[in-house]
Amino acid sequence: MELKGLERFTSEEQQLIYKAYCFAKENHDKYTKPRRSGEPYITHPVAVAKILIGWNEDVKTVVAGLLHDILEDTPINQKQLAKEFGKDIANLVDSVTKVTNFDISKEEITFATDRKFMIALTRDVRTAKIKLADRLHNMRTSEFWNHETQIRKSKENFAVYIPVAESIGAWRVKQELEDISFCYLKPDEYQLNKDKVLYVQNSFGDRVASAKKKISRKLKENNIDVIKIKEQYKSAWGLYQAITLKEQKILRLEDLISIKIILNDVKDCYSTLGVVNKLFHTKKVTDLISSPKLNGYQSLHSHSVISEDFNALIKIRDYLMEQKATNGLSYEEYKKIGGMKLFQVISTLQKTELNNQDFLQTISQMFYGEKVVFFDLSGRRYELPLGATVTDAAYFLHTEIGSHMTRASINGELVLFDHELKDGDTIKVFKDKEMSLETLKMHLEAARTNYTKAAIKRELTRVK
Repeated sequence: MELKGLERFTSEEQQLIYKAYCFAKENHDKYTKPRRSGEPYITHPVAVAKILIGWNEDVKTVVAGLLHDILEDTPINQKQLAKEFGKDIANLVDSVTKVTNFDISKEEITFATDRKFMIALTRDVRTAKIKLADRLHNMRTSEFWNHETQIRKSKENFAVYIPVAESIGAWRVKQELEDISFCYLKPDEYQLNKDKVLYVQNSFGDRVASAKKKISRKLKENNIDVIKIKEQYKSAWGLYQAITLKEQKILRLEDLISIKIILNDVKDCYSTLGVVNKLFHTKKVTDLISSPKLNGYQSLHSHSVISEDFNALIKIRDYLMEQKATNGLSYEEYKKIGGMKLFQVISTLQKTELNNQDFLQTISQMFYGEKVVFFDLSGRRYELPLGATVTDAAYFLHTEIGSHMTRASINGELVLFDHELKDGDTIKVFKDKEMSLETLKMHLEAARTNYTKAAIKRELTRVK
């Protein structure tokens, strides 16, 4: 077994990883068919473990990655797995194991499995990392699947795994899954937008390189140490969404080209922002360091005019912020911030009577299409689908806040429950201890998202 990066683990942890590899290899060699590529099945769990090690995951996550298909594909049960590797690892493996039910259709099994996975996320974010690594490797080798499977898995990515990747801040995984799935679902559109990305790279490559040199030179003059400056172009899927779905022209996109500046610490980030603003005309600055996204993403964003026909989004962050933006929140970071907003949504929906398909579609609605950004009184940043109302915002803050809301103000002015949010709005909610049936009915009329409607209907059932 060749796994790079094991040196960061203790000798005891390395022994546990090797034990898991031997256990997985023995059982998969005995009970599991080779992969469609013709390779022994063990190559897949090993690839998943490699991805997890690359994401700097802990030893239990890596071990669970090696064992993630054991319960599904071999006679080993959860009790046996717990005896060999401990209850925590056995629970992680079970959380990513497919639901087995011979009385329902294949499609229903998929919905039930995805729902099980989503619910497991609310208990342990490591579940997401294992499943995303599993899905990522499978999509990287998806050329061996039949066309029907490629389409089905791609649709499932957009419904489940891409929202999960976004919610934990794993942007690199999100973008790779998006582009591979886009290629299968809309091959002509994918190729067209891929060609556009290449055109932008070829047309602006020299100017991007020149801008990077200017930034590097100025930072050196100001005694600011830089780890790396690199460019990033909008992905094929990102370009398709921006041009086709938002009806924007390609050269007017403010984030078509990004220049990322990676530094040593937060202090250098703000100093660098000052240098960048003097070097280029700045149209807008967004401080996502002092006000991070809900998935923990932090960065300074400066929308800069580099030259007359060349705009760039300059992203400024330290090394830890870059690691988090690339690979997503770690288990420890997840525990520190008390879980993700997605997990609150899952917990709320799980208490409703939605079937598995509606459950997943409701979650998906929260993550696609244009968004509106709003803030609570503490300055915390939230996003909802465009067209969301004050009622939607209150329920997204927390179902208890929404169900007890009697009045609300936006930017200091009282508004109606069906008032649509605008970018930058700050909401204040006034609550009553008692929950009114009439007020809940008013909330239901004002709600626009399926999540809010499901939560209100559940409360209406309880109050009645």
